[in-house]
Amino acid sequence: MYSIKTVNKENKESADFFIIAKGDNAGKPVFEPTANSFAVNTNKDLLIPEFFYYLVLNAYNKGVIFKKGSVIPFVTIASLKADLNKEIKNILKI
Repeated sequence: MYSIKTVNKENKESADFFIIAKGDNAGKPVFEPTANSFAVNTNKDLLIPEFFYYLVLNAYNKGVIFKKGSVIPFVTIASLKADLNKEIKNILKI
């Protein structure tokens, strides 16, 4: 359905959008790659990228995405996927 990977030269151009990984805005989706961000690719046959972007933004605004760290907040790919899967199930009532 979707994949989340650390940004690198190969996936910077092909990503649908990005999620900030560190700082006060950790977990927030953005359209431009930043330092310390994750690249998100969706399977366009199953999930519309714009819909998933706004689903992530909604989860970020609701505080669903769990941030770790005491001085510099950050999210991990594993915790981000777990939180987003819960949010997808809540929205779609699966």
